[in-house]
Amino acid sequence: MNIIEFTDKFQKIEIENKFFEEQNSKGIFYWDLVRHDVFYLLYYKVCDTKLLPVVHEEKSKLTMLSTLFGNVRGYINFNIKTTRNYKYICFVTSRNKDADKKDVDYISDDILRVIQADSFVIESFNKDIINRYKSIFDFGLLMTTYKARLKEKFVKKTPETYKISEILKHEFNVSIDLTNDINALIINYKISTEYYSSLFKKTRPKAIFMVQNGIQKGLFEAANKLNIPVIELQHGLIGYVHPAYSYPDTLQPGNLKTLPNTFFSFSDFWISNLNYPVKKIIPLGNNFYSKTIVTQLKKYDLTFIFANIYSEDLIKFIDVLLQERYKGKICIKLHPNQFNEFHTITSLYAAHDTIEVIASQRSMAEILSVSKAIFAIQSTAVYEALHYKVKVYLYKIKDYLTHQDVIGNPNVYLVENVRDVIDFDANSFIDSEVYTMFEPFNEKVFNDFIHNL
Repeated sequence: MNIIEFTDKFQKIEIENKFFEEQNSKGIFYWDLVRHDVFYLLYYKVCDTKLLPVVHEEKSKLTMLSTLFGNVRGYINFNIKTTRNYKYICFVTSRNKDADKKDVDYISDDILRVIQADSFVIESFNKDIINRYKSIFDFGLLMTTYKARLKEKFVKKTPETYKISEILKHEFNVSIDLTNDINALIINYKISTEYYSSLFKKTRPKAIFMVQNGIQKGLFEAANKLNIPVIELQHGLIGYVHPAYSYPDTLQPGNLKTLPNTFFSFSDFWISNLNYPVKKIIPLGNNFYSKTIVTQLKKYDLTFIFANIYSEDLIKFIDVLLQERYKGKICIKLHPNQFNEFHTITSLYAAHDTIEVIASQRSMAEILSVSKAIFAIQSTAVYEALHYKVKVYLYKIKDYLTHQDVIGNPNVYLVENVRDVIDFDANSFIDSEVYTMFEPFNEKVFNDFIHNL
């Protein structure tokens, strides 16, 4: 079952069985809280996805004590900063490095140049990050979660069962128990809703801007109940098969309290083939994605776009490519979620001087500027590559049909085996601009938007 067929069936099931009307024993309408994760748990089971084993370093007691002390100190500092009101709260996700090797969130960068002086900026990616926005990590949520988890250990509860789990297991004919996952997601939702309700009441922002938090349902609901507008910025690939942004057509704006009010997209291209039932969708653009770095010298013949769910498949493909004595220079670009896999993957190719593994040291834009072609299964990088006039090889496995909107582009090649790559390598990029995927940031539209809040 390909990803399109899976999504069709998934959305049909949830409407026919009225999943959005399902409540748990506490009266919580829980389906939208768990929908995103359940979608992927099911799909990974259907397509038998395996993750690489990750070796975690054992931490000494001294290191753990130091971490705890740092978290407590951060929590105190966070509470001090939230004793006053702010015009805006901005949740950033600093996943990249700028030219000075400082952490940066290129999605939020454009709006923060306009409103940073009036904003309380909260980092949500990594608590050790020091970025250009004078932000503070969300130690409030971190410590609130710690305390709630500790409390849960002393309370004996009988896990609740869910009709939805049984329906999905039957319809997709898979052996999977979703009960524990659903219970855990509902607990996370309750913790975050209570926490963000308290935070927003204290700080009383006029609006909340956020990125990389499309499944933070507790945050959305807390803000919606307080009538505080939440604006989410597009952070990457969205489309019909992305469950955080794609809903059945029967759902209309306002039906769900667990969504933002407004969504800023990179361009009209991204919102043309999906139903995302928020009140406003505005193609605001983004300066980082819309620009291109022009480099004549191409360092890499082939760049593999990794993610933890594809590592095993891509490693196998690279191994066969090497067995075929591929002579080109290869780059392996890791996803930000592969921090713990960096040393594992690097060690696999330590003996190969034609392979370089890149994590967050360089941005995708920098890598694309020096690449002749990329090899991917599913990634935002597919669209970035076409924007950079770089050929795309799509590996025809798993959810590659996520990119149905660019299959047919003369620079997108469907690949089944190593021979295909070797044959396609001789082809040059065909300069044909079909659609604009990344528009520049429209500061006037943004200024008009905040003026009318």
